[in-house]
Amino acid sequence: MDFELTDEQRALADGIRALCNDTLDPATLVALADGKPAAPRLWDDLVAMGVLGLVASEERGGLGLGWSEAALVAEVLGEYLAPGPILDAIVSAAVLDGVLDGSIRPALVDRSAAPAVLCHSRVVDQLVVVDQDGLWQVATSDVSLEEVEPATDPLTPVAVAASGWPQGTRIGDAADARAVWRGADLLRAASAVGIAEAATKRAVAFSLERQQFGRPVGSFQALKHMMADMAVRTELARASVYAAAVTLDQPEVGSAERAVAGARLVAVEAALRNSEANIQIHGGMGYTWEVDAHLFLKRALVLDATSGSASDAAEVVASHLG
Repeated sequence: MDFELTDEQRALADGIRALCNDTLDPATLVALADGKPAAPRLWDDLVAMGVLGLVASEERGGLGLGWSEAALVAEVLGEYLAPGPILDAIVSAAVLDGVLDGSIRPALVDRSAAPAVLCHSRVVDQLVVVDQDGLWQVATSDVSLEEVEPATDPLTPVAVAASGWPQGTRIGDAADARAVWRGADLLRAASAVGIAEAATKRAVAFSLERQQFGRPVGSFQALKHMMADMAVRTELARASVYAAAVTLDQPEVGSAERAVAGARLVAVEAALRNSEANIQIHGGMGYTWEVDAHLFLKRALVLDATSGSASDAAEVVASHLG
């Protein structure tokens, strides 16, 4: 199992980072979250770059790369709080037509979950419904949706289907359903690593900029310890996610189910705790709308809610031990 990134993987991550730098600066994020018309061109550019086809086979028109590459992209998108159903689209492109050219915007939903919640409800037009029997395609126009206000994360509008999800058209079997859901959980965990990383970077930058008693507050021992803990949590989460991605690409190395469940536990916890610490290090400013620190915590809370329960993931990990 090799965690060292190749030159091609580094170039891929750098390309996504450059795109996000152009479209998702902090001021744009705050404007988008506040409902102001500052919508980036991110989706169209990702389609043009072929990012949505990362794991889709070449026969389907995708790039046919691995989950390792998809996790790297998800990590960067998480760091920049990229809005929209991008991660779901990357996973859905492996089974659903119309994703690669951007003509449809899909979302993954769990038929067994209650309530029946749809994230990114304002832009999604196709659903990939996952259940124990397989995968099913459902148009959002066939579902009665009621938007939830206010959404926990203002960059992730949410709606509830009071009557649940229609049966839809089968597009995959039970094995496909398990593979799709594992891939989605991996990318959510990778996105959580990006959030943990962004929170750490912002906390460090602010601590070096903010002065008290004639010194940067980052020189105070208590804050040093907090930020060191943030860095350690981030690196542990990154190693766990990379291990899960490699396991999905090379199933012979171990249990993919265990690896993804472990990544979910470590990465989402890192995102939550680092986002909280970032707000605390920003002090009174951290609680204001004008500072983007709150957006990282809100996205982390959404990932926590949509990645299955932590207790279930812990059960999966424990079931594979000795």
